[in-house]
Amino acid sequence: MASPKAARVALVTGSSSGIGRAVADRLAATGWTVWGGSRREAMQAAGSAGRPAWTPVPLDVTSDASVGAAIARVLA
Repeated sequence: MASPKAARVALVTGSSSGIGRAVADRLAATGWTVWGGSRREAMQAAGSAGRPAWTPVPLDVTSDASVGAAIARVLA
């Protein structure tokens, strides 16, 4: 059985700024594998300026296709 920590993966919406960014940064800093979803292209700078690294993924929660694509990318 895999260790519980190995299974810690989060898809955080709104990760380009504010609370979403803080949540993504905090989870990444504590060892989670984080995928940060946002509609903003500028969020591609995740992990810059001394922030914990996490993987940006395009995500618009108002679009079923966008949500499906983001989830598929995380699960790939």
